[in-house]
Amino acid sequence: MRVAPRAVIAASAAVTPAVLPPGALQQRDVQLTAGADLTGLVSDASQMVNAITEAGGSSSGLIGELLSPASSLGDSAPYALVGPLQLFADTLANSSSLADMALAGPFILEQILTNQIGYATSLATAAEDSATSVVNYFSTDFIPAQQSALSDLMSLDTFQTGFYSFFWSNPVLTPLLEAATPLLMAVPQVVEASLKNLEAAATAFFQSQIFAALGLIDPPGSLVNATGGILADLIAAMQTANPLAFAETVVLAPTTLVDAFLNGDSSNPGVLYPGLGGLIYGLLEVRNAVAEAITPTSTSAAAALDPSAALSDLSAALNPTDLGSLLNPADFAALFDPAGLASSLAGLAAELPAMLPALIP
Repeated sequence: MRVAPRAVIAASAAVTPAVLPPGALQQRDVQLTAGADLTGLVSDASQMVNAITEAGGSSSGLIGELLSPASSLGDSAPYALVGPLQLFADTLANSSSLADMALAGPFILEQILTNQIGYATSLATAAEDSATSVVNYFSTDFIPAQQSALSDLMSLDTFQTGFYSFFWSNPVLTPLLEAATPLLMAVPQVVEASLKNLEAAATAFFQSQIFAALGLIDPPGSLVNATGGILADLIAAMQTANPLAFAETVVLAPTTLVDAFLNGDSSNPGVLYPGLGGLIYGLLEVRNAVAEAITPTSTSAAAALDPSAALSDLSAALNPTDLGSLLNPADFAALFDPAGLASSLAGLAAELPAMLPALIP
C-alpha cells in the first residue's frame, strides 16, 4: 500500500519538534512525491513483466509459449516456426504447380521448329520434283528436241530458230524452267505461311498482356493487404490487453508479408500464385497464347523432314542408272547419225546456190 508523502512528514514532526527554514517543508514534499511516483512506475513495469511471464501458462511464460510445440504442425514444430514453415509449404506447392504448367507446354520454340521442319519438307519435296523433272526432260524430250532443232538448222527459213533451240533453248533454258517451276510454286507458299504465323504471334502476344499486367499489379496489392491485416491484429491485441497475441503477430509478421507477396491466395494473388493474378502464371499464359497462335504447317510432325530420307529421295532422283540412260550413246548416235548428217549436208550444199542471193544484198 502506497503512503502519501504528507502523512509521513507530519508523523516525523510530532516525534522531534524542530523549526524548519521557510520553504523546507514544500521542498521535502516534492522530493517524497517524486520518489513515490518512481516507485509506482517500477511497480507497474514489474506487473507488466509478470503478466507477460505468466501469459504462457507455464514457468517460461510468453517466450515458452512462442517456442512451445504447435499442435497443428506436430510436436516438433515450435510455434515461432509456424510462419516460416507455412511460407515454405506454400512456396513449394505453388512452384510445383507452375513447373507442371511450364512443362506441359505448348512451347514456342517447339512450334517454331515444327513449322521450320514443315517448311523444309515442302522445299525438299519441291527440290525433288525439280530434279525429277529435269531428269525426265533429258531422258525423254531432249534428244527429239535437238533432232528437230538440227533439222531446222538445215533450212534457211528455220535456221535462226534451229540455232536458238539447238544451242540455248533445248540444253539450257528448258532445263532451268523445269527445275525452277516446282520451287517457284513452293517458296511463295512457305513465305505466306511464315508471315501469317508472325502476324498471329504478334496479335496473340499483345492480346495476352492482360495476364502479365495483372501479375504485376496483384502481388503488391497482396502485400499491402497483408500489412493492413497485421496492423489490425496488433491494434486488436492492444485493445484487449493481450500481450501474447501481440507478440505472436510481431514474430510472424515478416513471414506473413513474404508469403503474401510470393504466394498470396485467390483473393490476393502473389508472384507464384498458380492462377489469374500471379506474375509467373501470367507470363506462362502469354507464352501459351503465342505458341498456340503459331499454327503448325499442314505437314504433320510425323511427316517432318527426315534428312536421311530426303537425301535418299534426292539420290534416287539422280540415280546414276538414270543418268546413264540419259547419256545413252545410242541416243546420241541417232542424233549425230553420220549417214543422216551427210544427207543433210548434201541437201544444204544443193540449196546453198539458191540461198546466196538472198543472203547477199
